[in-house]
Amino acid sequence: MARRIDEESFQAIEAVVGQRPEGMDAPEIAAALDASLPRRTLQYRLKALVDDKRLMREGSGRWARYRLPEAVTVSVGAASPGTPRASMRLTTMIPLSEAGEEIRNYVRQPEAAREPVGYDRNFLDCYRPNASFYLSERERMELLEFGMTEVVEQPAGT
Repeated sequence: MARRIDEESFQAIEAVVGQRPEGMDAPEIAAALDASLPRRTLQYRLKALVDDKRLMREGSGRWARYRLPEAVTVSVGAASPGTPRASMRLTTMIPLSEAGEEIRNYVRQPEAAREPVGYDRNFLDCYRPNASFYLSERERMELLEFGMTEVVEQPAGT
């Protein structure tokens, strides 16, 4: 049976990663931790933190960087005179779909790690504003139908 990792070890890694909003790679995390951990032990703990969504992993292999999950600050009401602004805030996570997370992680990779893409210059040259379309009629109709919302009568205040 696997040995349970104490919470202090996880918190120490989170504290180190939290000091750098742009993220850190595994060697940087290892260097910043007080205790010298074997590389494989650190990898195991980082994986556990990512699986628990306490850390975000961007990239893979030697390009992998770890950062704290992004949070958004939302105002929770009007602050009265003398009330500190910090106490009037609530931090929550913005949920992303699996596809959204993949896109965000891909875009955050260093440019050297991304696969280069090109475009068809002739396709762009054929476009004429207000005279032609990038999308076919069928594609435009699908997007129009997808964007239409069903309006349902609801009582006021709902």
